Amino acid sequence: FKYFNATKTDIAKLKITPENFGEFIALVYGDKVNSTAAQIIFKEMFARGGDPSNIMEAKGLAQMEDASELKGVVTKVISGNEKAVAEYKAGKQNALQFLVGKVMAASRGKANPQKAQELLLKILSE
Repeated sequence: FKYFNATKTDIAKLKITPENFGEFIALVYGDKVNSTAAQIIFKEMFARGGDPSNIMEAKGLAQMEDASELKGVVTKVISGNEKAVAEYKAGKQNALQFLVGKVMAASRGKANPQKAQELLLKILSE
């Protein structure tokens, strides 16, 4: 509603079709995109209309779905941040969030943060 109110767009002239809005919701709740990507997709849909899946693909906003790809990123982050790993193992929970942030940066925002955290916890507990 933020974009709708800001532009004072007449609902009859809205460029988002019900089908595209439904698909957008499915992308978000199906963990195909993260919240940041969802905002970008929605802004594009609001401004120009269009299929959210096509927008997602064209802008490279899909989340990482390959578990081995995510594991590679997580492993690289762990090996490159030994101090944060040591701090986490010493009980500092903030270090875990730091590592999740590093995974997100290394994946250019394409990793699912929850899955990244789960994988970090699994690897760090081994």
